[in-house]
Amino acid sequence: MMKPHQRSDEDSLNALDKKTLDLICTLSHDTTSRNCGVNGALRQEISLLFWQACKKQLTQPIVLLFQRLRSLHSKGIGIINFGIYKKDLCNLALKHQQIDEGHISLGNRLNQENPDEKSKKR
Repeated sequence: MMKPHQRSDEDSLNALDKKTLDLICTLSHDTTSRNCGVNGALRQEISLLFWQACKKQLTQPIVLLFQRLRSLHSKGIGIINFGIYKKDLCNLALKHQQIDEGHISLGNRLNQENPDEKSKKR
């Protein structure tokens, strides 16, 4: 699988806000110790989303990848099933933050777009 631009772990963690770090930690948490029904079509979908997030200089592919990974994580399917690691997510979150016109973090962007999160906070 392709790798996003590499930065040191310390650089990545220092540059990200708490909401983004919380999201990455959640997605990086191993939800299962076994391969739980990840079929070829799902692997291909995530591989394409990851490739687009890495290669395109747009925020939307990164947001779509994280939204999909969050949805799969809630169903017990972790990123490790797709060969994606915490460092990959940190690098993509940094990329999002750098190319976003308003310099809005990925964690804040996903919280804005997730009505479930808003209703929990009320």
